[in-house]
Amino acid sequence: MPDYTALLDLDPEFAWRHAITSAGWGRVLQREADELLGTDDDASRAEGRRRAHAAASSFTIAAAYAALSDVALAELLFWSASREYLRVGGGRLFGAVLAACTLDRELRMRWTVLAQESQPFPRDWLYALIVTRSLGPADFDAAAIERMREGLTPYRGAHVTELFVPAAVFIDVLVEAFRVERSPAADASGRAAVARLLSAYVDQLEFARAGRPRWSAFNTRFLPVSPEVLATMLAVPHEWWIEAAREPSVMELVAREFARRSPRPPELRPDAPGVVQELHRARYGDAGG
Repeated sequence: MPDYTALLDLDPEFAWRHAITSAGWGRVLQREADELLGTDDDASRAEGRRRAHAAASSFTIAAAYAALSDVALAELLFWSASREYLRVGGGRLFGAVLAACTLDRELRMRWTVLAQESQPFPRDWLYALIVTRSLGPADFDAAAIERMREGLTPYRGAHVTELFVPAAVFIDVLVEAFRVERSPAADASGRAAVARLLSAYVDQLEFARAGRPRWSAFNTRFLPVSPEVLATMLAVPHEWWIEAAREPSVMELVAREFARRSPRPPELRPDAPGVVQELHRARYGDAGG
């Protein structure tokens, strides 16, 4: 795939190094969590959950930068992060959004079941809606979807996502995606809703890039590839954003690469960093190696 890093005024080599370093730190934390969670001591297990959460955060950051140049690696890192969040538990559903960025249907289904069985926090109603929509129309539970939509209604103006824009820009896209299954008339409003979501992403991106020294040094909370936006785009009809007449943003270019992923395990390059080899084996075993 093309390398889109330079389009964001980031050094491609430094961005790649940042992704691999973040993944490596995530793997260190993951090993420490394994050891602590394997004990019978409550304090040690609590610390193990904290480190597993930190590992998931590191994998997420790594995935957001890797996605600019290597979709297969980004998908593997999103998968690793989602599994760590699943292990942490606690009822929070950000890991569901990461699962929606992967091809692992079983993982997405596990998060969907968890969402339907829990009483989510405000932002998690949105995450539940995203992962549920990612499964496809055959798996829609109308009652559960309506419950999620109603749970989100009071928070349309709230900034409940990591992108820090009103939840409405996500909700409108997802609601139209559910409607279009029953009424093709929702297609036009769905395309318009996606355009508003992408415009909100671009606005936040430009705001982050305005702090040039921090942006160039990767010292910002803003992720160049937003998991929430990516998961939403992959969960709705792709023609809503692929066929847009406007100049595509980096987010759209990356989403197109994700949409073209092969379901087959990716081949592992012989020169792949050690951490990538370990995560690849954890997911695929010897397949694709």
